[in-house]
Amino acid sequence: LGGNSQTIMIACVSPSDRDFMETLNTLKYANRARNIKNKVVVNQDKTSQQISALRAEIARLQMELMEYKAGKRVIGEDGAEGYSDLFRENAMLQKENGALRLRVKAMQEAIDAINNRVTHLMSQEANLLLAKAG
Repeated sequence: LGGNSQTIMIACVSPSDRDFMETLNTLKYANRARNIKNKVVVNQDKTSQQISALRAEIARLQMELMEYKAGKRVIGEDGAEGYSDLFRENAMLQKENGALRLRVKAMQEAIDAINNRVTHLMSQEANLLLAKAG
């Protein structure tokens, strides 16, 4: 009942009087076995742990390299790492650009609505003039 696996025990008992002692001993043993607590641990040797750690580090370094290539990170004159002011400014300008695009779209919709209204009013006016003339 040890190691790195879970164990299930099934106790078989008999209702017969002649098997009373055997049933009693089985129940006592099952009760003692039930109180055993094991913590399941995954088998993993040091080599596979090192491989996992190295893969995680490779992924982190690749992400960091992509940030440097994209201009998101820079190394300052003092050797300290930081985020590029240009990257921050670019992000801010992109956000502002998105907001302005939304405003332009809303204004264009308002202009279209007004143009439709003007066209409708002009056609009504023309109809009224024709009705008066006719």
